Amino acid sequence: MTLNFQDLVTRIYNEIPRNPKTALKWAEEGLTLTNRKSDGPMMAKLILCRAHALRECGRYEEAVRDYDTAKKILISHKEAIEAWRTAIGKIDALNQLGRYEEALRTAEKALQFFSRNRLPIWLAKTHANMGNVYHNLGKYPLALKHYRIGYSTLHKERPLDGYVLLFNQASIHLCEGKPEQALDLLDRCRTYFEEQKLSSFLGRTYYNV
Repeated sequence: MTLNFQDLVTRIYNEIPRNPKTALKWAEEGLTLTNRKSDGPMMAKLILCRAHALRECGRYEEAVRDYDTAKKILISHKEAIEAWRTAIGKIDALNQLGRYEEALRTAEKALQFFSRNRLPIWLAKTHANMGNVYHNLGKYPLALKHYRIGYSTLHKERPLDGYVLLFNQASIHLCEGKPEQALDLLDRCRTYFEEQKLSSFLGRTYYNV
């Protein structure tokens, strides 16, 4: 493996939405090398990468354990912002496991930290995942509220995340019996996902259309 560790982390993050199994393999390889070097913060970042890949592969219990491990290591190295970033993925994993109350408690604590430290991207991502929890709980107005708050920041800074939130808003409109509003958003999503060759997101978009 010729990449340095920071380049590897970037590469893994870019691969997760396209092929999470490949991303998981790269994270495991990186962790093997990092173990030999005893680099705590870099190990934590690769564990975080592995957690994201595990989550995308549907291995949620393992992902939650990795999120907690990464946070513990990062806090021990006084990297508070990186430590709290783990909460974003953990919220989603807990949501997928049906542990909704724990997910919302984690989200509220993360919102306080990101707001206090003026970190709008991570604040927006937390709102997005809170929207997912409320969506699963059938609390559609609350879900839509959090999706829109997240979208207001993410569509400018993180286009993929922004389009995912448009897709989620479309899903809410479908649940509420508003197909015209849903189709408008899904058409916008479909164009972007086709351009970016994101087959997983594109498949879900065609299904909802």
